[in-house]
Amino acid sequence: MKKNTLFTLLLTIVAMMWASSTSASIVLAGQWLTRTSNVIGQGITGKVHYDAKNKVLTLTNAHIKYRNGVLTSNDEGLKLIVKGNCSFTDISPQSKSTVLLKKSMTITGGGTLTIEGPGMAIDLNTNATANLTIIDCSVTAKSDIFGIIGSPTSTLIIHNATVKATGRQFGSIRNWGDIKLEGCKIVQPADATIDNTTGYNAVMSGGAVVNKEVVIVPDGTLSIIIPTVDVPANKRGIYTLDGIRLTSKFENLPEGVYIVNGRKMVKK
Repeated sequence: MKKNTLFTLLLTIVAMMWASSTSASIVLAGQWLTRTSNVIGQGITGKVHYDAKNKVLTLTNAHIKYRNGVLTSNDEGLKLIVKGNCSFTDISPQSKSTVLLKKSMTITGGGTLTIEGPGMAIDLNTNATANLTIIDCSVTAKSDIFGIIGSPTSTLIIHNATVKATGRQFGSIRNWGDIKLEGCKIVQPADATIDNTTGYNAVMSGGAVVNKEVVIVPDGTLSIIIPTVDVPANKRGIYTLDGIRLTSKFENLPEGVYIVNGRKMVKK
């Protein structure tokens, strides 16, 4: 093989390897997450671990400060596990998204996560169908422009979680195709409702999108569950402990213990 041909082939292989290494499309504090490892670097304190196989990013008392956005994900199904007290802070002076999502992501783990920045605290910006799901944890999202903003093809699901959102200029929670509260209720502002009169689902009060703090808390009807792996389609649904499949929604069931999507849950 001629030297020039061999050199061209090597360049092609290197280019393919580089493209493959960046295909994960998850960036945390300027670092591409492509393999299982602890994530360390400037602006990161506490413990941060990424499980590449299962697409799980775990924060344990972790605090991350970074410019021009802290977390960007274009990878479907990322799970953000929050343990202890954690935070993401965008320290750039420009209007950036502290957490920018193009695909579905779940935040869970039982801990507390505070997300702050000058532009959008959490921004699910996509033309595809996607969900932001917050389960059994506490999330505070504060920003100068938008708190938690979505798109007409996206759904915000808050399940048995505490969420505090503030978007000082244009809205605290707005622009979602759908907003679902499961075992939760809005307690602040006192007259706030979920409304789509603006063309997108938003938390509104007095006929306007709320741009001060919105507080959503568990209403005591659901037990805490920590999701682990996806449940096969043939095992999804609600069952009694005797294995009888039920058709009622969980919130409409009487008190008791049930199997919901393969996990035991207590209805209080």
